[in-house]
Amino acid sequence: MLEQGGERLRRSRLTVVGCLFSVCALSLSLVRWLQGDTALAAIGAVFASMAAVGLWVIRHGIRPEWVAAPMIVTSLTAVTASCLLSDGFNNASTLFLVMNPLYGYLLTGQRGGAIFTGLTMLSFVVIHAGSGWTDETLPYFVAGLFITGMASFIALTFLSATQQALETAARSNAELASANAVLTEARNEAEQAQHVAEEALQVRGAFLATMSHEIRTPMNGVIGMTTLLDGTTLDEEQRDYVDTIRTSGQALLTII
Repeated sequence: MLEQGGERLRRSRLTVVGCLFSVCALSLSLVRWLQGDTALAAIGAVFASMAAVGLWVIRHGIRPEWVAAPMIVTSLTAVTASCLLSDGFNNASTLFLVMNPLYGYLLTGQRGGAIFTGLTMLSFVVIHAGSGWTDETLPYFVAGLFITGMASFIALTFLSATQQALETAARSNAELASANAVLTEARNEAEQAQHVAEEALQVRGAFLATMSHEIRTPMNGVIGMTTLLDGTTLDEEQRDYVDTIRTSGQALLTII
């Protein structure tokens, strides 16, 4: 159950982020298209398509890692090529590059996100080198590296906190399952002890009923014979003995 809850949480998180990425990419693509930059507009459309594919993957239960790598590598290649062909950075290209490692963290986890962060920083280096290491592109280069590093740190912190929360929940669930197992075992032992006690009571009742019947039968015979004996010719001492026997037998019969 806990694993299912963690998977639902992960899919919900990816769905929200994928929607945000898709909206941002479509908005930037539309802005660049209106400004006449068809290359970056196309890249934005590609990135929005990537986000849509990611949402489809999440919805249909396919492992995101299987499609994240080619999608992000394609995006990095397209943005890098566009910047090299347009002789440098711009705000939109920098944003597109920074979004890739975030998407990588959320789709592939910490290891994949770290790899895509390194590839993104390498793209910044390639673009800056392709533009001739000019002062004009230096602010974009520094800002891009800084934003990529900060975004990766935030994403890594978020994923670590989420993982820690899931591990804590897993430990709590394991402890609860262990306590439940102990309670179940104790209940079974109590039910078994109750069953044994009930059987013992039944055996005791049967024994007492049998013994009562077996003792009452000859005791009635003894009392009956004393009654008959009392009707015969007896002296006082003998009659006193008979009365004692009959009285004792009736007392014992009463107790039984």
